[in-house]
Amino acid sequence: MKGVLIVIFSFIMLGCHQLNNQTAISNNEPIKKKEAELKIFLDNFFLQHHDCFNNDIKIDACRKMFILEFYSFMTNDSINFLSEVEVRFEQMAPYPDGDYVVKFHHGSHKLKKVSDSYDLTFQVFAKVNKDVAQKLVDGKKYILSGNVINYATRDSFVFPSGEWLIDYPTLEKALKSTSYVDEIIYINLGSLIIENLEFTRVWGEY
Repeated sequence: MKGVLIVIFSFIMLGCHQLNNQTAISNNEPIKKKEAELKIFLDNFFLQHHDCFNNDIKIDACRKMFILEFYSFMTNDSINFLSEVEVRFEQMAPYPDGDYVVKFHHGSHKLKKVSDSYDLTFQVFAKVNKDVAQKLVDGKKYILSGNVINYATRDSFVFPSGEWLIDYPTLEKALKSTSYVDEIIYINLGSLIIENLEFTRVWGEY
């Protein structure tokens, strides 16, 4: 009987040892970083429109399709793609009523990119009150959140001067500036209008 108990105990200890090893292996597995929603959108778009840059006719049709599909993407309240990229605060200007227009810009230079597959640029405009505007620091980096409502058009946004801007996305495929053989897709998302703007300062330069 004593021998039987020893055998059973040995099997139990062996099982615990294997379980601990499996747990250790599981804990050491690398955690997959969640892909940015903007990158997923861009990857899927160009996968579906793989002939986008075949000729001028295709490019024009692709751009029109991109304007529509990206509009649906950016105005989806469940998606906050702006939090995935860094922007730099550029300038502000006062309205007669005391509010301010603030402008941010995203480009590739010294800003966190959503993907190395795309050279991405866009502008963001928002109307905020003076208390919010005075918290911004010229030339510094920020992460934004808010409701993207439209591209900049005559009807969507008017500047303090009474002027307006029309700025829709453009697409281009060309050689990388650092290569004579590798191509990259240049995407200008246009000028985006945001309501309920919030921002977080990004510290450090790289």
